[in-house]
Amino acid sequence: MAVTSILYHNGSFYDREGRPLGFTPDCLRAGVTLTNSGQVLVGSAGLRIRVYAVLANAAADTSIKFQSNSTDISGTFSIAGKGGFVIPHNPNGWFETVLAEALNLNMSTPTTVGLQVLYGLVS
Repeated sequence: MAVTSILYHNGSFYDREGRPLGFTPDCLRAGVTLTNSGQVLVGSAGLRIRVYAVLANAAADTSIKFQSNSTDISGTFSIAGKGGFVIPHNPNGWFETVLAEALNLNMSTPTTVGLQVLYGLVS
């Protein structure tokens, strides 16, 4: 089923018809300034960080990729200055970290990157 919008109510997520999506990820909104690699989320013992959706915006031209500590777990995304992109919601997740590792962002050029990440902690 393709989900075009997500509703959040009382700690759970629902599709636009009000059907539960069957998971309750935490939602992180972070505005970060990075020069190369920077931590987006701290790892938790015995858990992986699974990313369900991302919105990214950059002040200047750069390319970004997500990493589990220093290992690439996403492709590279080019962003034009004052532009951005959205990775839409995927109920199975787009990528995840190794157990207990942090979710990091690597940038090719220093700039201000704003992120919104929808994620869950899974074993």
